[in-house]
Amino acid sequence: MSSALSRQAIGRIHVLLLEIPGNMLLRMQVEAAIAGRGWVLAEAPADADALLVVGKMPETFEEIADAVWNQIPSPRHRSSITAVEAIAATLEMIPAGLGDQRQQIRDARQRPWHVAEAPEGMKHESGGEPDSAEDDEMDMGDMDMGGMDMDGMDMSGPAGIPLAGGDDSDRDGLEMDVTHLSLGPLLPHWPAGLVVHCTLHGDVIGEVSMDFLHGSDVAESVASHPPARPAGPVMQATMLCDAAGHLLAVAGWDPVAAKIFRVRDELLANTSDGQTLGSVSVRLQRVSGQVARSRTLRWSLAGIPKAQEIDIRARLLGWLYAAAALLAEEPVPGHDSSWPATLEDIRHALIGQELSTVRLIIAGIEPSRIRDLREVSLG
Repeated sequence: MSSALSRQAIGRIHVLLLEIPGNMLLRMQVEAAIAGRGWVLAEAPADADALLVVGKMPETFEEIADAVWNQIPSPRHRSSITAVEAIAATLEMIPAGLGDQRQQIRDARQRPWHVAEAPEGMKHESGGEPDSAEDDEMDMGDMDMGGMDMDGMDMSGPAGIPLAGGDDSDRDGLEMDVTHLSLGPLLPHWPAGLVVHCTLHGDVIGEVSMDFLHGSDVAESVASHPPARPAGPVMQATMLCDAAGHLLAVAGWDPVAAKIFRVRDELLANTSDGQTLGSVSVRLQRVSGQVARSRTLRWSLAGIPKAQEIDIRARLLGWLYAAAALLAEEPVPGHDSSWPATLEDIRHALIGQELSTVRLIIAGIEPSRIRDLREVSLG
């Protein structure tokens, strides 16, 4: 392990987060701290220098986390965090670990010789150029939304990728027409713990089943070590900005998603200073206007068949407008947040959709609804 390689690794560090269910607030705090250091959130294991597990990891996630860890190239570092107070110290350990040549050599010697194909569910590919306020042209490109099937994956195909097979319901009689895959439970910009099992007929979803892998007993507020956090309307606005940023990222609009995440991070660190909240609200309104004016975003989201009469673009704008209104202490415009009521609602919405639209539909579900569904499934 050369010193030059070590220095390069600890420059602008790419951190891959694995969020354990029940740790959304902690995850947002960690993301804010990573951004504050000028580091980058990795989208896939191959892009990462470090793996950071957010929350106490139960046994159900150990195999998945190990599979992801084995895909990260050396030099690499792995750690976990369960409390907000430990964020700074945990992040400080990452560059030190990456630069520890003896540790990196030991790690390299202990790595398995043969590593399976990177979990498909960790892939997030989306083309596109930034949509600036002056220029609304954006090439969304082809979005490849892979799946992760860590439970009973068919490893018989090339590089461990399951081959398509025939099915009695093949609509065109072709033998190579049915593929089984899963999305989740650990994906960037994806609800932690949610697993969507799909049967694909070509690129169209024919059958869907859904479930949650549950995390530890750590609550959303990290009950054992409650962090200082925005309360009431500010907390609601923070969560809405988080949801909007992830939806924009899934849509391939990363530059604007970054603006929304900066607002979210500022709210997480913010005091009750009304003047500061007012300026944040103005900035959020400005970004919301940019999103509303985008012809390309309108086109890309309008191309998704409306699931259960839910308009993904309207949801995105509703979140942004509601967040700005909450910060400005103005009446919150009405926006539909009642869907989905059950996992069955999501399942029906996904049937008949193309695979590339599934992540956008899931990203269009408000975080509070996901949390409620997880609690219902626990009951």
